Formats: sequence, C-alpha cells, structure tokens
Amino acid sequence: MRISVASFSLLATLASTHVIASTSDVTLTGTLTPSACTPALSNGGVIDYGPLFVDDLDTGATVHYQLPVKQLDLTIKCEVATLFALVNFDNRIDNATGAVNRFGLGTHKDEVIGYMFIQATTALVDGVVRHTITSRDRGENWVRVGGTTQDFERAQLRPDFLLGFGDPSDVASGPTPAKDLSTTLTVIGRADSRIDYSSDVQIDGSTTFEVRYL
Repeated sequence: MRISVASFSLLATLASTHVIASTSDVTLTGTLTPSACTPALSNGGVIDYGPLFVDDLDTGATVHYQLPVKQLDLTIKCEVATLFALVNFDNRIDNATGAVNRFGLGTHKDEVIGYMFIQATTALVDGVVRHTITSRDRGENWVRVGGTTQDFERAQLRPDFLLGFGDPSDVASGPTPAKDLSTTLTVIGRADSRIDYSSDVQIDGSTTFEVRYL
C-alpha cells in the first residue's frame, strides 16, 4: 500500500502589547511511495495446453476432468529490500464457482467450464529459503498452514487475504523484506465432464497477481 503523509498546517501568531501581527499558513503535503518492485512470470504468464482429448483425461472420483498439472516461475525484483505480499485477482470471477481458491476457466455455450487452483511453494528470498505464510486481516497477523504449498484465494472474495514468504521459525514477524524473490507456481486445472463436448471447448482462465506493499 502507499504511505501518505497527512496534510498539516504550521501557524504562528506574533503579538505585541499594542498590535496583533498578520498570520500566514504554511501547508506541507506529499506522498511517500515504496521502492518499485517488478513481478514477472515465465513464458509471459501463458499456459497453453494445446489440444486435449477428453477421452484421454481422467475424472478420478469426481465429475471433473483432471487437466495436466503445469508450473510457472514467478520472480519479483525490487530496487531495495522491500516488504510486500501477493494477492491474486480472478479475471473470470463471473464464472468461477465453489470455494474461494477456485479460479474460473471461462464458459462454453453458457456453461461454466471448470476451475483451477494456483499454488505457491517455498521461495528464494535473496538466496535464502522462505516458506509461504498467509494473513487474513491485511497483514496484521500471519500464520503458516502445514506443508510447503499454499493456495491463492480470489482477491475479490477475500480482500483481506495476503500471501507472503517468511521465516518458518518466526512466522509472526510476517514476510521477509526482499530485493530478489523467486518461486514456482503450480496450476491445477479441472474441467466439468458434464458440459457439452460436441464441439471444441476453449479453456480461458485468467488471473492478475498484484504486489501489495506492507
């Protein structure tokens, strides 16, 4: 988040026993902005399954086809060590259903195609391994859920949710300030087997990651 300096006024009144001098207001305003951080995803952030044949896909014990698991590398470079976390907006929020960690895959003939999970794992923060930690109150408190992976949640539905990378032995301190951070994102897709597959179904998932300064 940006840090704003509240406006204030400096006033002075000079007086003698006979005359009250005129006064003049001085107002100081400004905005302090965190050092810039630039996120980048491998392959331009694009995962293209190419043609998939539904007969080759397994549903397991569910009604959803299990799409091949894919990964993207995420790097974040800052001008100086900066305290930040990540949020993820679902650009297909209108056709995403179910749990808050299910991001939409678009529609086909007005039917919801399915959903995807996006998971973060451990990160290298300036050469040091850091684990995923989360906050559900905009960074006031931080916790680490078991394991080394963590699902992103749709920011539109969980505006207080943040995902960061911190010292697993000192989770309460929050994310570790980073100048260079790298991690791997895992994308797990599911397509509903009950929709109409008489013609090609175009998967069209899209999300936007945002660096949230703390």
